[in-house]
Amino acid sequence: MTKEEIVERLKNLKKIDKAIIILQRKLKELDNNYNHISGSFEQKVSSSKVNTTEKKLINTLKKKDDIIDQIVTLTEEKFSVTDLINKLEEPEEWLALRMIYLHGYGAAEICKELKVSKTTLYRARDRAIERLEAEVNNS
Repeated sequence: MTKEEIVERLKNLKKIDKAIIILQRKLKELDNNYNHISGSFEQKVSSSKVNTTEKKLINTLKKKDDIIDQIVTLTEEKFSVTDLINKLEEPEEWLALRMIYLHGYGAAEICKELKVSKTTLYRARDRAIERLEAEVNNS
């Protein structure tokens, strides 16, 4: 894996959390629709109405399965990248990557919190990425 690919995976961590939240909202909306559909399914209706309702119910369940699969995939990617970050032995490097990519802090916030300059922060980040590249390529 190249340095650029590692950086891309790290940057995607921020997007993963947002994507999971959006998918969870979609899932909740489908649950609300599912309850409405299943409630009407139990009513006595003509066979054509039952078939239509049944198709809606099956379609909703398929959509829910797809969304759950997407959430699982995103969560696995997040855990994979987090595990990669956790392989760093230098606390400064580990903390820099977690604060930047996992928690989404800006450079100014991190520098203030850790009482370091931006140069020191960026050097720690760059060293960490280089170590991760070596780790991934050696294993």
